[in-house]
Amino acid sequence: MSREGLISPVLTKELKERFRTSRGPLVIFLYVGAVIAITLAFIYLNYRHNPVSFHPERSREIFIMLSMLQLFLIAFVTPGLSAGVISSERERQTLNILLTTRLSAASIILSKLISSLAFTVLLVVATIPVYAMVTLYGGIAAKQLAAVFGLYFLNMVFFGSVGVFWSTWIRRTGISTVAAYACIFALVVSTALGAELMDQYLRSQVMVQYQNTAAVTAPAPVHPEMSPYSGAGPGYSPPPVYESPAIVWILRGLNPVIVMISLFESMGWGGGTFWLEPWKIFTIGYAVLSICFILLSIYLLPPVRRGLRGVIGWKKF
Repeated sequence: MSREGLISPVLTKELKERFRTSRGPLVIFLYVGAVIAITLAFIYLNYRHNPVSFHPERSREIFIMLSMLQLFLIAFVTPGLSAGVISSERERQTLNILLTTRLSAASIILSKLISSLAFTVLLVVATIPVYAMVTLYGGIAAKQLAAVFGLYFLNMVFFGSVGVFWSTWIRRTGISTVAAYACIFALVVSTALGAELMDQYLRSQVMVQYQNTAAVTAPAPVHPEMSPYSGAGPGYSPPPVYESPAIVWILRGLNPVIVMISLFESMGWGGGTFWLEPWKIFTIGYAVLSICFILLSIYLLPPVRRGLRGVIGWKKF
């Protein structure tokens, strides 16, 4: 098979445009510079009062901060790179020409997605020396480092697929970029807030049921201070052990921030444990969502398939 058969011409063109311009090195410089500046500022603000000694636990704290910072930067950069890959072709009036070639819709979408992800991967790889500086004094396991970068990659694919989907659906790059950011923000906030509200509500219902049951079944106390749930007297029964239901754990597992924290801290929030670890829920959920967004993008790309746009009424965009 020829080289052209293995590599899409669209992918080759996109990679050349992204990596052979003066804008690429400038973006890398600014990205790495921002990571270094924020990391050094965190170190200075937290440890300026004790500059003599350094404990490995501090290295772990800096690594957690750096991991969270990189996650937020990925969430900011990736949709911006992918949300205009198709809509920009429409604005330049080159998409129709591209669709007349022998390239399939899947080849075009995947090439655009891979090219945008390749630059994001380069940004993350460029920050590896910063991680080397942070992990110099130990306190970080190699397994945790690999898990963090694996989580980065999953987020890149998902954020990129969301951006490509909105770029395919909406004609204007500005609107598609805003829609991609709004979609990602809504997912992060809704999963975290939904899990917390649901967990607190179910916990309160368990306690109300326990108090009602204890008040009905317990005998009258001899002394007023010996209530059925005061911890004294024959009618006392300990409150039930609350365990968060599966839906709460699934919502938490779909939140990238919570999953990142779970790589370093024990996930005992809300009580109990879940048989599926958060990173496994995240991997399965985001892989399925990414595939769905990519398939929808492939379906929407050909101009003869405008049914979904017509239903929503967004064809004018």
